[in-house]
Amino acid sequence: MNEAAEKFKEDNREAIEAFEKWQEEERIKASQEYGEELDDEDEEAENKEPPVMPEFNKEEMEEKFDDEFPEVEIPQEVVDEVDNDWVMAEEEWDSLINSYYAAKGESI
Repeated sequence: MNEAAEKFKEDNREAIEAFEKWQEEERIKASQEYGEELDDEDEEAENKEPPVMPEFNKEEMEEKFDDEFPEVEIPQEVVDEVDNDWVMAEEEWDSLINSYYAAKGESI
């Protein structure tokens, strides 16, 4: 976002400087005494349209950013598949373990 704002300022630098110069001239005119008569140049300057300060549209930039970089959707955690196709009862497990140790010649 900051990079886009800086690029906008760089692209519109001339318009921004023109507006700031006009704004400073207006401050100087306002600070001068009111009783002075305007000469022809001042009357022409007053009739001219003041420059417009370009504005950075943050909302438009955010929408453009969201379009270019959509939010990453993280899927839900995958549950490990449990292989339950050969279910043994507790007694069968005990019997299997005892026969294993008996074959090895060890006791529990």
